[in-house]
Amino acid sequence: MVAEAVRQMMSRTGSIAAAAALLAACGGGDPGAVADTAITMTGDTSASTVSSGVSRVRMSEVNRGSSGMAAQVRWALSADKRAIIVVENPASVENEPFPNGFILARETAAGVEMVQLDSVWDAAPSPDWSAAAFGRAHRVSAGERDSLTTAQWDSLARAAGMPNADVRRGAFPASGMAVIIGLSQPGIIRLPDGTPRVWPVAAGWRVAWSRDGERIAAGMPPTPRVSDDADSPRWIVIDTASGMPRGELPPDFERFVPDWVQGPLIDISVSHDTAQRVSLQIDGGTVESHGNRITRNGVEVGTGIAYAATWSGRIIVALAPDPSAREYEPKERLVVYIVEP
Repeated sequence: MVAEAVRQMMSRTGSIAAAAALLAACGGGDPGAVADTAITMTGDTSASTVSSGVSRVRMSEVNRGSSGMAAQVRWALSADKRAIIVVENPASVENEPFPNGFILARETAAGVEMVQLDSVWDAAPSPDWSAAAFGRAHRVSAGERDSLTTAQWDSLARAAGMPNADVRRGAFPASGMAVIIGLSQPGIIRLPDGTPRVWPVAAGWRVAWSRDGERIAAGMPPTPRVSDDADSPRWIVIDTASGMPRGELPPDFERFVPDWVQGPLIDISVSHDTAQRVSLQIDGGTVESHGNRITRNGVEVGTGIAYAATWSGRIIVALAPDPSAREYEPKERLVVYIVEP
């Protein structure tokens, strides 16, 4: 899909520079020594705040890293609908793996708690929805060379906080078109503090919680080649209190599996109809969108198309217009609106 878009851009514009920019945005260029050094691994709760009707609304992008040309969207609500996790999962050229971004948010009596992280391979909510497990994503390009340099391996080991030998054993090829090396590390982030804990273990391509919330399952990447949507062939157990590995996943490990909903595709070739009417039932009212306008109980919240809302509608997932989008980028962005009390 991305490769075809590159060819179309070349034929339409005759611009090698534009095509190169497109590939870089989708992870096909040389991201430097350690690609995720430009993306902070913190529980970033900052967001733009606007006044809307009688409400104050915060808007946060789900993925603040590069989203390339196309991304799959998914979300899950807690059983009481007071918490939600939203994931934007972009893919690189030929469905090669590219880091995701996610938001975990929940309504409380005091307000809304929210954390946001970029540069992850996967994310999953805890059974009590107070935390999320994630797989930290590292992605390193060799550029024009046929292998990483010693300095690049050393830089990756420092970024991961792991011995060089462990990093080399746990690394995997993240591209079939260029020499790009990936690495995953399991971690958790809890509400409301939003401080991520990342453990020095080469796992986390996929993550899941145990039903008791005391352990996470951290998956290994498939080999010899990894596609963005591939599952893990092998899993290990991580103790969430200590971060220590507890061996292979036992047969009696009961996973907590949220009810994931597949959302819209964000793609430069897909046009989303902002004129469509959407009505989401919430406690005591509705969240509605129509004509690029989102309202909560009749009060304007923001622009875009609403797709999901929590119990009282104080957390709303939407596709909003992206006025800063360049030619080779989608014209919408996945956002979460937080309606303040």
